[in-house]
Amino acid sequence: MNNNLNRTLALVLGTSMIFNSVINISANVEDNTVNYVAFGDSIAYGYGLDNSKDCCINLVSDYLNTDVSNYAINGLTSEGLIALLNTGDYDDDIINADVITLTIGSNDVLQPFLSIVSNTLGIDGDITTGISQWYNTSNPIEKIKTIQTLAQVLPNNETLEIACENFKENTFPTIINDIKELNPDCEIVVTNFYNPYYDVIIGGTLNLGDITDVYIQELNSALDTSSTDYKVANIYDDFNTTGLSNVNMDTFNLDPHPNTQGHKVIADTIIKNITTQPASDIGTSIGISNIFGDVNDDGKTNVLDLLTLKKYLLGLFTPTNEKTYNFDVNQNNSINSADLLVLKKYLLGLL
Repeated sequence: MNNNLNRTLALVLGTSMIFNSVINISANVEDNTVNYVAFGDSIAYGYGLDNSKDCCINLVSDYLNTDVSNYAINGLTSEGLIALLNTGDYDDDIINADVITLTIGSNDVLQPFLSIVSNTLGIDGDITTGISQWYNTSNPIEKIKTIQTLAQVLPNNETLEIACENFKENTFPTIINDIKELNPDCEIVVTNFYNPYYDVIIGGTLNLGDITDVYIQELNSALDTSSTDYKVANIYDDFNTTGLSNVNMDTFNLDPHPNTQGHKVIADTIIKNITTQPASDIGTSIGISNIFGDVNDDGKTNVLDLLTLKKYLLGLFTPTNEKTYNFDVNQNNSINSADLLVLKKYLLGLL
């Protein structure tokens, strides 16, 4: 009788431990969430888009099935990003991040580049509209002289070369190190730099595409495609075509920002480099899994399956197509608490 009592107590205690253990696991499970953080400049900000949903960062967020903490700022340089990181205001986001994307560095060169153009052309205010106005209002002789001047001052420009070198040797490595010190396990994807002017020739003599490409390539050389600290989303090759940026030589618009289609290309390239699995909604399923205990048919058995089954049994989840879920864990043609108990034991390694 004592032996029977001991066995009964052991069974009760064991069942209680299983139940409590699974509750604790369920309460703390977060493997169905993805924390996504983005840092960047006007591209990541979505400058010029009519709908912010078309921004590449939001498209990546949609893929990951999560919200994004997007800290992109128009005009931000790599030194500006370092200053932001040094404030400590973003430490918690970085520490908790699963995926971080970086779109930074183009302004390091673009800003002094456009400044040189503005000074040469005598433009005040917005450079992109200013260039168009200058081109449409200047007389032919003035255009020729100015274009010749630009052809002399833009190539091998010391200011631009120093900016590229500083990004390569100082600011970009610092940004990666600052992030990795806070979160060595996060997945970082860095977009490289595209040449918005790759096919632009002004006045038949100023090959803006060739000139800018030298600096773009120098910036891209700072990104190590073999690095284990980050992955490089190569958008440079994708943008060597027309129709992905706002540049339009018919209207002499030299705005280098990507258009809606360009943002989609950037997003697709980033996504190709992300290995983190998108967040899964409890109960999403597409068919009966061959994996034991895989209730929600996501290709693996974990606490998410337990939560899905538990919600189903409690009447808190009604799938649109019940046949696409493996609720009958023990395969006895009946769905009840016995299936839940079997799955609990399996997850705890007791089966």
